[in-house]
Amino acid sequence: MKYFKKINKALFDKSKSFLLRYIVKSKPKVTNLTKVTNDPVAAYYIAPSKHRLIEVRLEKLRLFNFLALRVDNQEGVHPFIDTLRLYEDDPSVPLDKTPLWKYYQNFQPSSPADIYGLEKNKTSNYLSSYNVLSTVYPWDSTSPHDQLQQRKSKIESCHTNHGIKNIANTEDFRWGPVSFEKAKFEFKRLLAIYSSIKQNGYRRSDAPDGDIVGRLYRRNSEWSIEVIGGQHRLAALSALGAKVCKVRILASKSIVMHQDVQSWPNVINNIFSHEESTRIFERFLYGNTYKDLMENESFS
Repeated sequence: MKYFKKINKALFDKSKSFLLRYIVKSKPKVTNLTKVTNDPVAAYYIAPSKHRLIEVRLEKLRLFNFLALRVDNQEGVHPFIDTLRLYEDDPSVPLDKTPLWKYYQNFQPSSPADIYGLEKNKTSNYLSSYNVLSTVYPWDSTSPHDQLQQRKSKIESCHTNHGIKNIANTEDFRWGPVSFEKAKFEFKRLLAIYSSIKQNGYRRSDAPDGDIVGRLYRRNSEWSIEVIGGQHRLAALSALGAKVCKVRILASKSIVMHQDVQSWPNVINNIFSHEESTRIFERFLYGNTYKDLMENESFS
């Protein structure tokens, strides 16, 4: 297939430039704490005003749509990882036979409530009827309207940076529906990153886009980390058998504490109730399984 033959380093390099625009503005230093602690809470107190680099077991990480990683070799882990494993077994596999394509065909949320896993008839008008690209979280300070515009701009910027035309700025890599061209682009991008890491190893740096980046979620002694940058890199590492990876926890917006639920901006703004906020927080804390996501009757 044509899109298998043109995987190149340029695609890998460009994909990283799409991430983390807010890091570039502040440029705080990265403090490498991998030899000091791998406890993200301890790392927060050691270097509260700096980006903190720690080593994290993959099962503590959460990717888009709250997906939790497993460190076994079974199928049904994540559409990116399952697709890479299939590609490793059969490099000639066409896009429309991959788990990635199946995912885009089956998981097609139409509102924020679908993302959160909440029943539409029991939520607010925003949660049940707004554009899915307006999805915000209770702890965000961004409004749904602003989020919609920011997300469209981010998608458009990604396409422009990669020289991609004729793909709408409403086609998000995190879910379907997407056009075949968009799916093909994501497929090529994923394979390019995977091939680069397989051939050259994973090379992090202190550059703004040089790490897998996360945000910490904590309730009492329980914690998890949401991956907010480097999802393709993480998928490649997982498919290659990694059990741990280095994650940069940002200096700003780096920790979400459940004990602060009443003070979260979009709870104060009455977009989310206390109960809804706790349920969404727990999705990050405990993770969603790929199997449950794909078997959700709303999308089957």
